[in-house]
Amino acid sequence: MDKPKKKDELGRALGLPEETPASRAVANIEAVGHDDSARADFEKSRAGVHEVMDSAGDAIEELADIAHQSQHPRAFEVLGQLLKTKLEASRELMNLQKDIRTIRDADVPQNERAQTVNQNLFISTNELQTMLENAKRK
Repeated sequence: MDKPKKKDELGRALGLPEETPASRAVANIEAVGHDDSARADFEKSRAGVHEVMDSAGDAIEELADIAHQSQHPRAFEVLGQLLKTKLEASRELMNLQKDIRTIRDADVPQNERAQTVNQNLFISTNELQTMLENAKRK
């Protein structure tokens, strides 16, 4: 009980304000929010790719009918280009999946990336003390 009294007297002598439990609390706590912009961009890009793929699917069906009925080489050429565009959109969707997984892995704190330890050494305090004494003697 003597120490807090001395602390108060010293604080008064130095002109410091009285210390209260509230003043010992952390004054400013800054919350660092997680930046979800990468996830939002991923969702937006993914939705865009899906929209392109759906539109391309509908257009392919219609263009295939036109090409079949007209038997015009240009119609078949455009149909081939549209099929290629849909294939590229599918590849882009897979690349987006890879990218978001990379981002998720980067977001995981280092201490949560647990690694398996295969070689353990268990030693008692008595054994450790004996080993240290032997090391001192040598």
